[in-house]
Formats: sequence, structure tokens, C-alpha cells
Amino acid sequence: MTVFVGGRGGIAGGFNGGAAGGISSGSGGSGGGGGGASDLRQAGDGLANRVIVAGRGGGGGFGEYGSGDGGLGGGGGTGGAGRWGHTIMDGHAGKGGSQSAGGHGGKGGQEGSNPAGEHGDRGALGLGGAGGNGRGSDAGGGGGGGYFGGGCGGAGALSTSGGGGGGGGASSFVETGATHVHNTQGAASPGNGQILISW
Repeated sequence: MTVFVGGRGGIAGGFNGGAAGGISSGSGGSGGGGGGASDLRQAGDGLANRVIVAGRGGGGGFGEYGSGDGGLGGGGGTGGAGRWGHTIMDGHAGKGGSQSAGGHGGKGGQEGSNPAGEHGDRGALGLGGAGGNGRGSDAGGGGGGGYFGGGCGGAGALSTSGGGGGGGGASSFVETGATHVHNTQGAASPGNGQILISW
């Protein structure tokens, strides 16, 4: 049995699949990184050997006038979508990972003749999608790591005060033969992950 304990999101993304938030190269701010998954692996330490996975939430997008929140890690089938500011210049939120695919990245904000903000990357097996980078705008939050990772939030429209979208949360997973399973979304405390084994 191999145990992987996920790290908190921070800026660079948490250990075990949490993606870094987008970087702003101008006057905007950078997005927060997604949290890393905690999981148990049998008969090897590759992603295919995971038998229990606790998905983590996405990172928040940066926003001068209100940032997008990261989505919650999956309490079962699908991670929660991030949130965004809902103005045309704000980047859209990343979607949550599912049991079969990573969450879609959020599209960048768009306002008038200003170029659209960078689109967030899609999540993948075990990995959150990485940064919708901002250029003179605020960047999106990274997707959370898990069974399938959440998508990254998009960046705000270029050269505006558009905020970055929040990253999507990752899905969780339990092998089909497990019994007495209780999945609860959003039950974990902030910070690094935790695995308790008792017998």
C-alpha cells in the first residue's frame, strides 16, 4: 500500500495534482493554486493503481473588485465548478472533474475591442488544469487534483480590471468493491490533506 497525502494549494499548486494558478504579467494579480489529492494505491504507485482518491478544491481567481472562488473537491461523482464575477470582462470559472474526464477550463473575459483573456486549461487524469494567465488583467485559479482534475479559471479581459475565474474542483473515486463508503463534499479542513488509517 502506498499513501499520497495532498498538499495545500498555495501559489504553485498542491502536491499530487494541484495546478498552479495563472500568472499576471501586468498590473493584475495572480490566481491561487488548486489543492492536491490524497489517495491510496495498491500493487504499484502509478495513477492506475489508485483505489481511493479524495479530490481537492480549485484555487481562487484574483480580482481587484472581487475574485472567483475555487470549486469544492468531489464528494463522489463530480467536483464542484469554480465561481466567477459574472461581468463580461471577468474570466469564467473552471468546471469540476468527473469520473471519466477532467473539467473544462474557463474561457477568458472579453470587453469591447480589448483582446480576450487567456482560456484556462482543462483538467486531466490526476491533474488539475493550469493557469489562465493575465496580461494587464487578473489571472484565473488552478484546478484541483483528484481522480480527474478540475479545469482552470480563465483570465480577465486584457488591459481591463476583469477578474480571474476560480478553478474547478476534482472528482473523488472509490473502487467498486469497497463497502461502507461515505463521501462528503467540502468536509476537509483548509490546508494540507490528511489520511487516517485504523484497524
